[in-house]
Amino acid sequence: MSFGDGVHKSTDGGKSWRHLGLEKTRYITRVLVSPRDPQTVFVGAQGTIFGPSQERGVFVSRDGGEPGRRRSISTTGTAWPTST
Repeated sequence: MSFGDGVHKSTDGGKSWRHLGLEKTRYITRVLVSPRDPQTVFVGAQGTIFGPSQERGVFVSRDGGEPGRRRSISTTGTAWPTST
């Protein structure tokens, strides 16, 4: 497993990309664009997977993917089960 540096966006079919942020989230698990409003984008992120993380949760942007704000999330525990 490896991690990236956040979310990027292309508006020209992939010829160029712009970094939008969320680099501390490390692991982006899903990006969803609302079928009702293409300007609303949801990003699911794991943050640091083996410990508590302030960067874990669902981020939402209502302006086409510009850096979003964290919505109701839990930052306790880990993203992956650990053996005891």
